[in-house]
Amino acid sequence: METLRELTNDMYALLEYADSTDPDDQLVFQDTLDGLKGMIEQKADGYCAVMDQIKANIAAHDLEIKRLTARKNAMEANIKRMKELLLEAMVAMDEKKIMTGLYTITRCKNGGKQPMEITGEVPDNYKRIVYETDTDKIREDLEQGKELSFAQLKERGEHIIV
Repeated sequence: METLRELTNDMYALLEYADSTDPDDQLVFQDTLDGLKGMIEQKADGYCAVMDQIKANIAAHDLEIKRLTARKNAMEANIKRMKELLLEAMVAMDEKKIMTGLYTITRCKNGGKQPMEITGEVPDNYKRIVYETDTDKIREDLEQGKELSFAQLKERGEHIIV
């Protein structure tokens, strides 16, 4: 059986002969056109069935992702809790390092920027001005026919609904 691409190419090739005035050619053209349309419709049914199965697989994968993500998050929470308990014990013992037969556990200060807390109103000289592109205004001006050197409306695409 031909692929959908091959059938589509056959349809384009057939349409090149659509302007023939010979009645016999018209009859052959119409029969061939009907046959191609039927094969394309049959192929479209198959495509839709495969897409439905893929959608079902996607839904199953989404559920599995959620399940595994929840498991991963629980494991990470366990590790965090265990580290907190180890840190608490080391602080209580006033120990900087514990050496076991298998591991060396070291208590150290966090790196990066020193934490900060802002408790009051911040003066303007400690604030940034942030400019955002107003895409709604740009779109509105373009739709009203205004020409902008930095933006233009693009053609809308097409899609399939099954």
